[in-house]
Amino acid sequence: MAIVGNSLIVAESLIPGLTAFDLGADGVLTNRRPWVTLSKAPQSIVPDGICIDSEGAIWAANAWGCEALRIGEGGTILDRVETSQFAFSCALGGTDGRDLVIATAPDSNPRAVAGESRGTLQIARVGVAAMERCPQVSKRTAPPGRRA
Repeated sequence: MAIVGNSLIVAESLIPGLTAFDLGADGVLTNRRPWVTLSKAPQSIVPDGICIDSEGAIWAANAWGCEALRIGEGGTILDRVETSQFAFSCALGGTDGRDLVIATAPDSNPRAVAGESRGTLQIARVGVAAMERCPQVSKRTAPPGRRA
């Protein structure tokens, strides 16, 4: 998931797409809406782990492809980073926020990779840095009975 302004964006692999919610100061989610709807015919992009950059675009690991995609609101593919295996998660980091770290594995089926250690973290330099920490996140308080 990623926070853009007052919206929470989540990857939905089965739709496939990215869904946005309005995020209230109390942490309540409202106004569910598509942020990106991806093609099912043929289905070639299945977003899994996501992160946001400083321009508001989402990097999504493609669980059905050997790549991470930078996607703009509405679905425009802005950039693509190829990986050597299927991509399942990604994060922006490094000293300047421009290292895209992508978690990969040869298969998503645990039985197919049981007893093997072939998952990797692959790092690619990208042109747009990570978004700075959202100030509204650090100021939020957790609902009663939950940790902040």
